[in-house]
Amino acid sequence: IPTPGHSAGHQSLKVELPDAGTVILGADVALLRAGYEHELAPAFAWSTAENVRSIRKVKQLARETDADVIIHHDRDEQARIPEGGLA
Repeated sequence: IPTPGHSAGHQSLKVELPDAGTVILGADVALLRAGYEHELAPAFAWSTAENVRSIRKVKQLARETDADVIIHHDRDEQARIPEGGLA
């Protein structure tokens, strides 16, 4: 999924898993869950406007596909990934 903002070519990944269902791996679309929820781009983003658009894009896709979104840099989010990964 093209999600520019953090960098010009940033991408997130949507996967369909047999046990976990649809999961969107947000990568750097947001630094923390709070940034994702409140649509906050970091000051160092390549483009804050593009970053916010990308957060909104991921949120819309998550609603449309009933996907779980994982924000990688958030420790609480990392704890949601089972040992051995998602299946």
